[in-house]
Amino acid sequence: MKQRTTTTTTISTTTTSQVTIGVNVGFLTTPSGILIIVEFVLTLLAWTLLVSVEWYVREPSLGFAAFGFIFSWLITLGFFIVFVFGLHESTFANLPWGMIQIFCNLVFALLCFISACCVAANASGWSNLQASCAFGFFATIFYAISVLVSFRKVYGRLFVRMVPTSQPTHERNRFIVQSL
Repeated sequence: MKQRTTTTTTISTTTTSQVTIGVNVGFLTTPSGILIIVEFVLTLLAWTLLVSVEWYVREPSLGFAAFGFIFSWLITLGFFIVFVFGLHESTFANLPWGMIQIFCNLVFALLCFISACCVAANASGWSNLQASCAFGFFATIFYAISVLVSFRKVYGRLFVRMVPTSQPTHERNRFIVQSL
């Protein structure tokens, strides 16, 4: 009689990941951090001054302007929270944050510009609306600066210039691309 033995081996692995969230105070001193704070304050002033006029809801262009300023302000607040708490490096590390910032800031610059133009069309005689318009245009400028800063951070340069070489080897290769 033959005896048969069977051995069963069970392997179990347990992986744990720990996400630490801390305040990144150093971000507040970077150009991107300063720009986010300025954009946040400017759009906050723009929409609060706009909605302080009680009849803004009856004018469709002012309703759109309120949407534009408030939407830009809320998403900027979201970016501020993500970058200050370092969530872009831990929780959302797989997202292309540079491209997201370029796209969002470009959209916000356009949205704030259109919103400020809508407010400017209705601002005659109303100091709150005139101030809202001014803060909206300033926010547009700072969002445009953020686009340039983000673009430079992602691509490492802003502009490309062509510099002629001293000895062209071939007519097509006569210029060298040089970063500014």
